[in-house]
Amino acid sequence: EGMRELVALRDRAVTAWADSEYNASILRAAGYPDVHVLPIIVDMSRLEMAPDPVFERQWRSSQYTWAFIGRVSPNKRHENIIRAYACYKKHIHPHSRLLLIGENRNCWRYTQAMVDRVRSVGVGDVHFTGMVDDAELVAAYRMADVFVCMSEHEGFCVPLLEAMHFDLPVLAYRAGAVPETMGGAGVLLNTRDPVVIAELVEQLRVDTGFRRSVIDGQRRRLAVFRAMDLTGCVRDLLEGMIR
Repeated sequence: EGMRELVALRDRAVTAWADSEYNASILRAAGYPDVHVLPIIVDMSRLEMAPDPVFERQWRSSQYTWAFIGRVSPNKRHENIIRAYACYKKHIHPHSRLLLIGENRNCWRYTQAMVDRVRSVGVGDVHFTGMVDDAELVAAYRMADVFVCMSEHEGFCVPLLEAMHFDLPVLAYRAGAVPETMGGAGVLLNTRDPVVIAELVEQLRVDTGFRRSVIDGQRRRLAVFRAMDLTGCVRDLLEGMIR
């Protein structure tokens, strides 16, 4: 439906701005004129706050914590995270848990399907927290040990960069704009195989050198975003429109 509306609006546009080259390619394919890429302005300063103490007390644990942050929606492929986590907890590191953080009421059928999936794979310690505010989000990032994203459609995926900001190693499936946003940082997954993903997570847990190299790469990627003159980019694009 969204793609149909995109085409319907095409002839009203004199220019088009996309937050990634991936989205820009969709606009070009839909026939939009004068397409430019303007990355999302990711303001990490909003996460420079104390973590929510109530959320911390509720979710504090000594368990090794997998986390994913994003609304519960079919394109996010929570089922693939659950499969990999189940493999990890059953066969590699039982003292672990999975936090799935984000709005879970809008796609209630999918949410229920994911609850059923957890039951069917026979593992515990999978928690759907629902929507969180910024202070709760900070607490979640700080208590997590690894960020796992199996989404199959992302136009940018801000949580990847937020996780990097908290030095949280990122594993993400190669789809949509994810490779573009990661820019060679983190661990880019070419497979949905739960065994491979579980083993990579364990390598991050036990191999401090590997973990450090991943975090160092993520810091370099964040530095690229921080160095962008996005204000200047917006100014140049606006001036180009009114010339």
